[in-house]
Amino acid sequence: MKKKILFSFLILSAFYKGQSNLGEQPKQLVPFPTSAETYSLSKIEKIPMDYFRGKANISIPIYNISIGGISIPISLSYNTGGIKLNEVSSSVGLGWSLNIPGNISHNMIGLDDLSSPFFSKNMADYGAYSGLYDEQASNNQMRINLASLYDNLYDTKKDIFDYNLPTASGSFLLKDNNQTFLIPNDDVIITRNGSKFYVKDTQGTEYWLSPRNTAESMYIGGSSSHVSLYNLDSVKVNNNVVQFSYYKGNMYTERNINQVANFKITPNLSGNFEQLPPFPKYEKTESTSGFSESLISKIQFDGGEVTFLYSNDANNAFSDGLTYRKDLNNNNTGIALRRIIVTNRSGSTIKDITLNYSYFESNRANKTYEDYRLKLINVHDNLQNSDYRFEYNEQLNLPKRNTSNDDYWGYINATNNNEGTNIPNNISVEYGIPADVLNAVQKRDREPNETYAILGSLKSIQYPTGAKKNFEYELPYNTEKQSTGYTWGHVEIGNIEMDESGDPISIAQTFPITAAHMQQIANIPGAQPEKLEVIFNNICDNANNSGHNNEIEPGDETSCTGTARYKDNFFSHFNPKQVDWNITGPAPITLTLDRLGACRCSMYTSIRYRYPTYTENTKKFGSLRLRKMEDVDENNISNVYQYAYGKYENGTFIPDFSLNQPYNFSSVIQRYVREFMQLGTTGSVQIGSALEKYYRIHNSSQAGSSYGSSDIMTYPSVVEITGKGKIIREFDNNADLNYMYNKWKRGNLKREIYLNQNNDTLRIVNNTYKLNTLKNSLSEFTTAIPEVVAFSTDFNITKGSKQVLQTPVDIYYVDHLMYLIESAKVEKDKTETTEYFNGKKITSKTKYEYYDTDINKPINIKSKKSISPDETFNETSYSYAYEKGNQLMIDKNMIGIPLETTSNQTIGTTTKMLAKTETLYPKTTAEIINNSNGLILPLSIKSYDIPSNSSSTEVTYNKYDSKGNILQYTPKDSNSPVAIVWGYKETMPIAKIEGITYNQLANLGIISGIVSASDADAANPSQEGALLTAFTNFKNNSSLNGLKITTYTYDPLIGVTNIIPPTGIRQVYIYDSANRLKEIRENDAAGKILKEFKYNYKN
Repeated sequence: MKKKILFSFLILSAFYKGQSNLGEQPKQLVPFPTSAETYSLSKIEKIPMDYFRGKANISIPIYNISIGGISIPISLSYNTGGIKLNEVSSSVGLGWSLNIPGNISHNMIGLDDLSSPFFSKNMADYGAYSGLYDEQASNNQMRINLASLYDNLYDTKKDIFDYNLPTASGSFLLKDNNQTFLIPNDDVIITRNGSKFYVKDTQGTEYWLSPRNTAESMYIGGSSSHVSLYNLDSVKVNNNVVQFSYYKGNMYTERNINQVANFKITPNLSGNFEQLPPFPKYEKTESTSGFSESLISKIQFDGGEVTFLYSNDANNAFSDGLTYRKDLNNNNTGIALRRIIVTNRSGSTIKDITLNYSYFESNRANKTYEDYRLKLINVHDNLQNSDYRFEYNEQLNLPKRNTSNDDYWGYINATNNNEGTNIPNNISVEYGIPADVLNAVQKRDREPNETYAILGSLKSIQYPTGAKKNFEYELPYNTEKQSTGYTWGHVEIGNIEMDESGDPISIAQTFPITAAHMQQIANIPGAQPEKLEVIFNNICDNANNSGHNNEIEPGDETSCTGTARYKDNFFSHFNPKQVDWNITGPAPITLTLDRLGACRCSMYTSIRYRYPTYTENTKKFGSLRLRKMEDVDENNISNVYQYAYGKYENGTFIPDFSLNQPYNFSSVIQRYVREFMQLGTTGSVQIGSALEKYYRIHNSSQAGSSYGSSDIMTYPSVVEITGKGKIIREFDNNADLNYMYNKWKRGNLKREIYLNQNNDTLRIVNNTYKLNTLKNSLSEFTTAIPEVVAFSTDFNITKGSKQVLQTPVDIYYVDHLMYLIESAKVEKDKTETTEYFNGKKITSKTKYEYYDTDINKPINIKSKKSISPDETFNETSYSYAYEKGNQLMIDKNMIGIPLETTSNQTIGTTTKMLAKTETLYPKTTAEIINNSNGLILPLSIKSYDIPSNSSSTEVTYNKYDSKGNILQYTPKDSNSPVAIVWGYKETMPIAKIEGITYNQLANLGIISGIVSASDADAANPSQEGALLTAFTNFKNNSSLNGLKITTYTYDPLIGVTNIIPPTGIRQVYIYDSANRLKEIRENDAAGKILKEFKYNYKN
């Protein structure tokens, strides 16, 4: 049985294959641009519904390349996070990307790490750089260093590189020796060699990447550029290679509009200070960014190739006959991807996809390239004659790029197409700038607006079957309290009252004012006691008398006088009156009423307090999130998924999110101003200095970097609501203002709660994680903080000059802000699952342990321990190259391959081993006896018989070819060799012969006939008959009498076409026009149907 399983694996893989040099430090105030292709890739995450980011990652599969056990999928990807005003369409349309895992993006922060030396990697060196560095000789070295920092000769901010490969992904920092430090920690090797990167994963797979996309900033006086994206040149698994070629490209420019408003916040200097020209109240400038993008043209692999054709290729122009894009500023040479063709070795077309486009357009009459955005409208399968069709939110025309129509985060919030002021009007001012001065500069509303933010976003996908997926969006929001003033309340202390009965004629009562009264006020949020209030009410005849001595006037038949005493405060009067006394602490208050006749009067005392009142306003933020997703099948049956972002507290839903990129549109700039003293008529001498400061408002965020610019928000808790109930997902958030470096810490799934329609709990899954900082000391930085591997420092330097012995000496005013960069190995610690049913709960647990105590060894999972509800313990343990002492595999970084697996079970106090297997690899080059190419491949698989504590070899891998294809193995059951013949240019197994070694078979001289025939079939499918004849001749060779022979034919990249087992009963595999398996028949294409296949699209 085991030999059947072994060869089934082999066969199945083949089947489906400035003006002054003094003053403010010159800085890069506008984030370095990112090309359209680079940005489109940065928006795509790995999972279909990214709950943590509130986005759906849409994928239209094109083709999957398989090589040596790894997959390289080719797809069109779309992320639903929204379209930015100035976002340039990629080569496959706005919001879409051609997604082929195999790139490294370089996010430049500050200066380019590839060309600029870093100032210091020791955190302790930075503490001294704060304050004034004057003309004293002791500051000479610091002035030299500050001069270099001021002139941008040193880099002080680390760039972050993101890598996304078929078998590995993450981020890294570049070290001085062209090595790298990975974030989070991983044992993948990434090195820089010249201008290229070389990567080797923990399975030994190798990648080579070259610079492909560059971005350049052009401004008055110069330009600067950097590589923003590296793409795959090749992938190598053993000796199987996939090659990537880039013959096409896009070069274009984009305008950058920069606006600032300046407000002086220091008073005018008196005395003999030099008078510097003031900064303009409002200033608008333009610069240009240039982009160069290399576009994939061809991917070549053993089984065939993938060709990418663009709009300037023959017969691939747009539907209007144009070969260039209207939305790029590049002299009518911009191109779009129009067609993807997959062919096998014979040139037969396996996949043929056409991409069709139109444009999002503004409503302006005289359009330029900025009025257009390339729009993907459908993806047509030319073999199946079927389509994916796309509908977008286009209730309004999208505005022209570079107009004043964006919110704080760059998303569309208006459609007026003007280029007027874009200075935001909602900026907090802390420097006492008068309102009339601030309002003298025109501003505009930059608040997010959902009506406009959804423009250009994907509304629906219609699948080839007619099924449809609909998307509805919303902007993140929370409720903010806005003050509406104050309201007053009272805490009653006491009251006395006399009615019309006329009895008694006098009443007095003392009331204590206690700490309990004050606590009642303290319990009200924001409340403050104001006064002790005493009110005397009198409706007796003397109530309206005037004068102090007119308590009783002629004609008064009734009268009343009220008296109150509190500490040193005293009140006594006959007119109705209210008095307010300061509250000076707990003490009694005495109220007294004296009356004549039958009339009504009263006294009331209380503590009056005030408390703030608010109204709740809804505040929205940039970047769309998915509110609702609806799947409608071809029968119009709908499944609806709704998403609520927040958490339940005491039954009330509270919106919750993390704002990763707070908007910051203001800065403070300062200039050095010298003070002079006149020396007669001969000149002057500098006697002092001061700093002149301005508050500056910008039209673009000064938050520091465009890195991760599509990750505006993340959500620590998300509720998914369906017709069946709810799923609440909670994520690690690890709030950190330094999101651009430390985003890796967020997003691990902590908890899942499953509820039915009645909100009954069905299941709870809890996950916990550990952050292991073992390898952080390898980062080259000295931080003295275990979690911190590096730092970036933002220096703010103002340069001045002072005369020393008639020689000018530079002086500097300095402050800085340091951002900490963290890393660790993320280890899943344990999982606990609790199931609820019939009033009971059942809990199971899984605990993970790791090899993670030796800094010189990889961190791999050591064991997985599961505890079932009946307290049975099951443990699976793993050993790798380091544990087995295999230096040869260590040298090749094949350190993540489990070589030994052991399973144990513990019931009560009894532990027994259930299974143990071991895969043996050569440990030295001398032990590589199964191939002549130095490939490190398995020698055998060993299993252990537990009762007898003995081992046996399950299979021996006797021989491989130069590409790692198995040529001969010996299974345990028969102890008889099995030879495998590979054909179709060494890509497919075409014959399995049981009972003969491969060398014996080769010595017969009969292999070449079937191999040559298969190669001919690969080149021309009409030659399959000749191959079948060759197989017959091969089987009829007398030297093979009595041996079991199975033969195979293929249409490469499609699948197997014939299998002829030892019985001779031929199985014929028939495919439809889309190259999908349709039928399996007996003996020939008209024979008995053994199996049929039907296909439906999953939406």
